[in-house]
Amino acid sequence: MAKKELSITNNTGLYHRAYIDVGNTQTKIVYRNNIEYVEKHINNRNMKNLVIKPVEKIILSSVVPSITAYLKAKYANLHSVERAELNIMGLSPNIGIDRCVNLYASKALYDEKNVIVLDMGTATTITCMKDNEFIGGLIFPGMGLLASSLHTHTAQLPLVQQIMAGSELLAKETEVAMRAGIVNIACRGINESLKAIIKAKGEKFLVVGTGGYILAMTESLHTVNIINHHLLLKGLEALYP
Repeated sequence: MAKKELSITNNTGLYHRAYIDVGNTQTKIVYRNNIEYVEKHINNRNMKNLVIKPVEKIILSSVVPSITAYLKAKYANLHSVERAELNIMGLSPNIGIDRCVNLYASKALYDEKNVIVLDMGTATTITCMKDNEFIGGLIFPGMGLLASSLHTHTAQLPLVQQIMAGSELLAKETEVAMRAGIVNIACRGINESLKAIIKAKGEKFLVVGTGGYILAMTESLHTVNIINHHLLLKGLEALYP
């Protein structure tokens, strides 16, 4: 997916909406008017440098309370999405709003009531909905966390920078072996978990993949039916067009 910002405005110079997805590491913003989308990314450490373009309404999904509070104080036209708006039964009060919006997005975009969302971000999450009801999920360390943990908690292991699918099953060089280990434990664990969930429930589920690592892992995730890198942002748009 392109990450460059496009110089598009409407006749008034005002965008219709700004949709904001605040994750644990990175914030994604999509501006929308009647002509085009404009996408921008910012590291959460640089949040103080963020200036949102003039819009009629800002729609926010955030898993970082301090950033939520900061943006609410700064922008009077900001609305932070709440679980109750999503019309999904059984949502736990402490489940991340990102996981909730991903379920809503999958239901809205693909017209499915039985959905499993795999989100490969800072954490890897599996979130399940059956007959429009949240039935649970799993949370794993994300691939970046696996890499940084190996580096931080050992004396000599390097920090693996590039993680991609198709890594070797067995490797001789240390860094290659680390990369292969991270990919294998993550993707095999995801595939087996998804198969076990679907078998246990005895029904068909649409499995939707999203998150920062999903595009790099596509060929290793044979249990995923659809990849939508912008699933959450599309959910915010469906909720507030």
